[in-house]
Amino acid sequence: MKTAISSPRQSKPQVSCLLLISISISSTILRQVVTLSHGMSRMWIWEESNTMKSMKTYSQIVAVLGVLLLSSGCVKDQLVEVGNHSNEYIGFSAALSVNTRSDLNSHSESEYLTIDEQAWPMAGDEHTRGSVISSLDGVNVGIFAHPYMGDDLLSPIMTNHHFQFVNNEVLEAVANPVLWNSISATTTLKVYGYAPYATSEGASDFSTTTINGTTTINYTVPQDVDKQFDLITTHIKSVPSDYGQNIPLTFQHTLTGVRFKAGFDCMVKSLKIVNVNYVGHYTIGDDVWMIPNKDNKTTFTAPIPTGGKACNEGEYITGDDEIFMMIPQDIPDNAYVELVYDGGTIKAPLKGLKWDKGALVTYTIHKQREQNYVYFDLHAGNVVITPTSYSGAVYVNGVATTISKTWTASEMESNRYHYYVYQSTDANKASTGYASSLSDPCRLPSYDPVKVGNQFWSEYITNNTSVEDVIEAWDTAENINADKASSPATQNGAVRKVGRSSTPYYISVNGDGTNVLNNEITLDNIYSRYMDAGATRNSAGLSFTPNTKSSKLTVNLVGDNRVGAVHYYSGRDASGLIYNNELILQGSGTLTAATVDFYKSTSAQSSGDRYNADNVHGYFSNYWCTAIGGDDGSSGNAIGIVIKGGTIFAGTTQAENCTAIGGGGNDRGHVRIEGGTVTAVATTTGTAIGGGIGFNSQGGIGNVKISGGNVFAYNHANEWEIPSAAIGSAGSWESSGGSGEVEITGGYVYAQTALGTAIGGGSSKTREGGSAKVTISGNSYVIAKSIPAIDKHTGNEYPAGSGIGGGTGGVSTALSSSSVPAYGGAATIIISGNPTIHTGTIGGGKTNNPDGKIGHAEITVSGGDISAQFVMAAGAAEGKITTFNMTGGTINNSNVINKEYYHIMDNGGAVYMEDGVFTMTGGTIRNCEANNGGAVYIKKSANAIGDPKFVMTGGLIENCRASHNGGGIYLEGGSVEMTNGTIHDNLASEGNGGGIYIAAGNFTIRGNDAEVSNNSALRRNTENSGNGGGIYITSPNSGVEVTIESGSIIDNTCDGNGGGICVDMASSDNTAAVKIGLAGVGGPTISGNKAIMYGGGLYAIGANANVTINDGSIKNNRVSNYVPNEDVANERGTVVLNGGEVTHVVITFDVNTADATANVSFPSQNIVTSTNSALVTPDAKRAMYTFAGWNTRSDGKGMTYKSGDIMNIKEDMTLYAQWISQ
Repeated sequence: MKTAISSPRQSKPQVSCLLLISISISSTILRQVVTLSHGMSRMWIWEESNTMKSMKTYSQIVAVLGVLLLSSGCVKDQLVEVGNHSNEYIGFSAALSVNTRSDLNSHSESEYLTIDEQAWPMAGDEHTRGSVISSLDGVNVGIFAHPYMGDDLLSPIMTNHHFQFVNNEVLEAVANPVLWNSISATTTLKVYGYAPYATSEGASDFSTTTINGTTTINYTVPQDVDKQFDLITTHIKSVPSDYGQNIPLTFQHTLTGVRFKAGFDCMVKSLKIVNVNYVGHYTIGDDVWMIPNKDNKTTFTAPIPTGGKACNEGEYITGDDEIFMMIPQDIPDNAYVELVYDGGTIKAPLKGLKWDKGALVTYTIHKQREQNYVYFDLHAGNVVITPTSYSGAVYVNGVATTISKTWTASEMESNRYHYYVYQSTDANKASTGYASSLSDPCRLPSYDPVKVGNQFWSEYITNNTSVEDVIEAWDTAENINADKASSPATQNGAVRKVGRSSTPYYISVNGDGTNVLNNEITLDNIYSRYMDAGATRNSAGLSFTPNTKSSKLTVNLVGDNRVGAVHYYSGRDASGLIYNNELILQGSGTLTAATVDFYKSTSAQSSGDRYNADNVHGYFSNYWCTAIGGDDGSSGNAIGIVIKGGTIFAGTTQAENCTAIGGGGNDRGHVRIEGGTVTAVATTTGTAIGGGIGFNSQGGIGNVKISGGNVFAYNHANEWEIPSAAIGSAGSWESSGGSGEVEITGGYVYAQTALGTAIGGGSSKTREGGSAKVTISGNSYVIAKSIPAIDKHTGNEYPAGSGIGGGTGGVSTALSSSSVPAYGGAATIIISGNPTIHTGTIGGGKTNNPDGKIGHAEITVSGGDISAQFVMAAGAAEGKITTFNMTGGTINNSNVINKEYYHIMDNGGAVYMEDGVFTMTGGTIRNCEANNGGAVYIKKSANAIGDPKFVMTGGLIENCRASHNGGGIYLEGGSVEMTNGTIHDNLASEGNGGGIYIAAGNFTIRGNDAEVSNNSALRRNTENSGNGGGIYITSPNSGVEVTIESGSIIDNTCDGNGGGICVDMASSDNTAAVKIGLAGVGGPTISGNKAIMYGGGLYAIGANANVTINDGSIKNNRVSNYVPNEDVANERGTVVLNGGEVTHVVITFDVNTADATANVSFPSQNIVTSTNSALVTPDAKRAMYTFAGWNTRSDGKGMTYKSGDIMNIKEDMTLYAQWISQ
């Protein structure tokens, strides 16, 4: 926060504090509200803290309501500029799919239901009944404001205060604010709000009750969908009375939106939701719905037109304004959805499902697909499927019976069977399977959903960072006697029940090297054993080894499935060419593939005696496998892992050092995620998602593409003292990190690693980091964190790496094959569309080698809302410059300033560049902070092949701050060129160059739309600081050229010299040529600038600092304080005035004596022309007299100034010498 330079403040009258309600809506999570406080314009920035928990359970921001609390010294007439803020679209963040169970009806029935979880829509501005609020236009808001003294409620400030919006503007006049008398420092304010406002909607089934300052909404959902509405609420529980800034209130959706799609072509006759609760109480601030009577249920009917509605497969049955707005609840067991269509009636049960607050749930209603199922019971034996055969077992009348078949060539083409694998228990095997013969219908077992406490298993494993906790939670359920499930065990008060025990059998789908595999298999509540300790994982749940190209296995998930591993080896031909096959995971169930800590001994293995490894290295052996993907050795490549749905958890522990999802040891992992919810956790030199573990060899290459769903990836790599990626390519101990590619075009992605790069190239402990190409686009939401950590075995502390980009370089002084130090990995970064990205650093990888360099990078940003520091250097790419091209998007680092993420460089709040070219043609950089270069830092290194350059032809850099030099831009060597764009409201808090700082470089500004404005340079503890409010240029070792042909340098301020521009060559014998305007063509505007010392508009110092003004407007600049100093006068450069509109202040120094023969020594600069500044004149000398100072009157009765006095200069003036006879 900068300190404004202004005249002394007015005295503070004692008035009540103003409680000002203003609306500020933005289409992104970052919100900004402009306020006025004590006569100074201030920008307050707020960003919601996106905790992992809130990301997991809530649909986020919908609006921001600013509450401005001013201290008791507020002056009301200083607030007239606040006014009413216009309302724009309400922004919605991605909501996570945490409720994905939809398999509760038996697959033996003729119809079934699936669920597609979605976020609240990002677009649309209509607001009608039965539709989602996406704009405040037409919405009425109710606000409660309650002050407290400690825990005691005082008289309410607002009670259900009504704000109405028409044409996106609030009709409530801010000119008549509510006054709050803040009587004590212990006074706090609680604010609650909701919309739509109850009375404005005229809903008899909606009311609010406020007791002791707590507001409760009482709501009965109207059975008529046309009368239902989307309820949004907000609260803040404790606003201190002296907070002094805008307090944003976060609105969130409070109900559950429910929609329906047709899973097949049909004519819909009617659609109903039957037997759900519809009366609830919601206490604002507690965020919990209470159902007063769970037996009170009703039916809701969709408004289907008379005669029906024709729907194609995938089409919404209900429109955007026909969304069911339901009370969030655990859905009653007898609830169901009924669809009547031209071919019959479908009743799909909702038992076991949950409607979460703030979620928009879309149900797709299907008819059962026509399939020739082959059923297997994994409790009865292994399942083996090949292109030419299958074998397995089922129970027939309670007896395990083998079933098998070998296909003929013609049968292989005509019979594409769907395999269905379920799992019975000893208790239910007689009542499942086949009653008497294989010609009977297969009876499938039914299991309650697995729960941990009150959480469904899908909720428990989503974003769970502890593999051990997941294993323990399931193991606790495993220990329950499945035959006595009606009396489950209890641990810590939480009932945990699986309902079946593990089986030693597994599923194997194998190719024969000749025929193509193209099979589909359903996993229905299977629970296969953990894998053995070893490098092969093909006997621990599900294994797919096609052994030929163009093969595919599609796995449909039903219920809660638990396996030790899903082994997939895509294979390669004799020449080494990798096959392009696919393993597809989809459906609505869950799949947990998590390893277990290894057994003490072979004998202990059979008894199930497991323990946690904790030796000196924390592992028994490097098995270098995966939870889902390849093995070590010759079966490591996993090309074509595709996740389309379901809730997936893949986890590996420290005890084995394995990748979670992707390639096996040192091998490729190509993963594509299109939907579902994926949590991947690893503690390894491999990745959570991507390339396989590297150790002695280079890390495995990763290729990861994410277009939808919700992805959580964690790599606790600090256990191995090796930085590794969460998503991307693998790291290595004794070799370089793997290179690879990550493309994110949609969905929600959270990636976190310790020490290495969260998304991108693999890192190395000893050598160079791996390169990466990362593309982020669409409406994706990406959070990438690299965090520092302390290795718990060695105690060594390691810093954070990059968030997105090249891998971290190691600590070795040189590679074994080269004298080049271990550099960070190179990166190519492309960001386009409208993604939201929060991370620490993007670009070339960092290095832990003191002689190494940041990785080379080429970066293009054309869109997005980004919080990050972009970094790049020549790195290992000798002879190649770095590039950063910005044509659109926003870089806003207010959350980085709050230390939520880690920058790897202290300079360059938004962009750090060595030896490169930064071209900015559009976009915005704001709210960034660094030591030097609050927004941009560009440096020329000793081995640079050319001069660095910043070229600005458009865009905006604003509200950035440097603690030293260059509030906006810092350039060391090279040049800054501006032909368009704006550098505005930046600050060098204790240095030079509020807008731009250039050391040993040139500056050019041309183009009428180029502007450097409202920047500031402050002087605090350093004498040679606070110079160049707009632009500061210095060069102790080389000459510089400053060309100001056109554009505007306006309203900049500094505590030192040169409010607009300061060219400081005082310590240099080199030439500074400052050229302003082109003769006869036009020129710049240098106006409204202010310096406390010298040169309000322009200050040039040094014997060879030459300023030529050919044209332009240099006016209305001013100096607050003139301090005479004898040592400065003769160091001025030459000022040549050739034209232009130049406003001068002429100071005439009068010798003030009639003694013409007196020996008076007076400098030649006795009449000085300057741009609203006074140049220094030393004391005059006269024989036999003592100089007493300068006075504004010849008779000495005016104001007298001596050396060191402060003099305010506002107009032409004459100073008269005063003499005292000796």
